[in-house]
Amino acid sequence: MFNYFTKLVEQYTKVLIPPSDVKEKLLKDAHNPREILDRVMYRVEWIRHQEREKKKLEDEKEKERVAFAQVDWHDFVVVETVDFKDNEAANLPPPVSKEQLGARVLAQERYEQIQVSYYNFLKIYVDKDCLPFVHYCKLHWHKKTCSSTL
Repeated sequence: MFNYFTKLVEQYTKVLIPPSDVKEKLLKDAHNPREILDRVMYRVEWIRHQEREKKKLEDEKEKERVAFAQVDWHDFVVVETVDFKDNEAANLPPPVSKEQLGARVLAQERYEQIQVSYYNFLKIYVDKDCLPFVHYCKLHWHKKTCSSTL
């Protein structure tokens, strides 16, 4: 209750003894009502923008919730369980951070884009008579890179 009465006293003080800049603003606004309307419209648009953003986030969450609910979790089967003993030292790679995972995904996407652009280049710019040679070169390059990675 004390907090409530304190707020009331603060508000009454603001009304009975207003700061000097409030009087200046009121006089200025009295002479230019268009400026008041502009501020009101700006505030209305800001509130609409916030509501749209909030609705967009809620829609995304709802879509995610629906997608999660559509998964039949009873349809999964455990194929194998790997148990590690306390004294057993496994030769596993170190854990991957989110940043490293994101970098790997981006690298994979870039690689796929390069492959698509290479294929589109071949479709557009290579003469039809040269296609057997180009396919031979691509196959040879693919075998060379794949065998070097193994």
